[in-house]
Amino acid sequence: MEPEKVGAPPPARVRRGLWWLTAAITCPCHLPLVLILLGGTAVGAALTQNLPLVLLGLTVAFIFSLALALKGSRRVKGG
Repeated sequence: MEPEKVGAPPPARVRRGLWWLTAAITCPCHLPLVLILLGGTAVGAALTQNLPLVLLGLTVAFIFSLALALKGSRRVKGG
């Protein structure tokens, strides 16, 4: 096994895991939980004031990260 080069991209398994984690966090169904956890903070107030925009942004981020996670999973199974 060769040592990793400095500045090299993370291994595919780590990237795939990060995409799955991002998809889980940005899933729009988790927005109420996020709002509860951030309740009483400036971030929570900003999210609540811009709820439709936040929901749209989370949905786009969720679809993008889920697509990349699934793409990475297919590559592993097919390759």
